[in-house]
Amino acid sequence: MSKFRKKAGHPNEVLEADGFFVSYNPDTSGILCGFGAGDEISETALIKEGKYFILNGDFRKDYSALASTGWDVCFAFFKKHKSKQSSWSN
Repeated sequence: MSKFRKKAGHPNEVLEADGFFVSYNPDTSGILCGFGAGDEISETALIKEGKYFILNGDFRKDYSALASTGWDVCFAFFKKHKSKQSSWSN
């Protein structure tokens, strides 16, 4: 199982994988204020080649378990959770 790590001077926790990474932001309330962020204030973003695939909520445990299996499995997980997909996703 892969682990998320906090980067110095950055509020997000990041999990680095082979060719992509996952970023967890525990509090988007200041960023999304006035943009209809909804009830969730945290988000978990799957990121590859500058494209962000964001799920509203905390999905660290899920991505930690999946990251070593590769991008395709992680992206399939993202697609499976349509109701949690952020409108900010690419």
